[in-house]
Amino acid sequence: MEPTTVPIGRICELTGLTQRHVQRLAKEGVIPKAKRGEYPLDESIQGYIKYLQDKVSHRDTAAIQREIKEEELRALREKNDVTLGQAVPLEEIDRLIIAVSSRFATAVDALGPQYEAELEGAESRKEIRQILDRASTQIRKDTADELVRCTEGTPKARRRRRQAAA
Repeated sequence: MEPTTVPIGRICELTGLTQRHVQRLAKEGVIPKAKRGEYPLDESIQGYIKYLQDKVSHRDTAAIQREIKEEELRALREKNDVTLGQAVPLEEIDRLIIAVSSRFATAVDALGPQYEAELEGAESRKEIRQILDRASTQIRKDTADELVRCTEGTPKARRRRRQAAA
């Protein structure tokens, strides 16, 4: 009995592989090569299953050790960047975001009481717009000042001060 053969597209559908990947597996001998553009269905699927099993069960320890070393190296580089002031630790970023957001929220909350009388006395939309523009400018300035104040203790700021002093 002749084995059932199917076009490459059907192999791709069943395995989730691209045509190029199926062709590469056939070239590597993982699955049988196509004859007249058709692949033997059972042998192709069985070959692919065996290929996956071998890949999972024979994962060499050298590859695992290599991954561990790469992760250790990445962590060391990250720590070095923080130490040299080329990166900021996430905890520092969180602290900065909280401080600046708090300052911004306080400024926005104070808009009503701070500008109420001035807005009530405004006689035109243009005056209202000018008052709001001044308030907006002041909030941006205060927020920027807060950001500068909060970043003064970061490694990058300390390095900048050292460079300016030299």
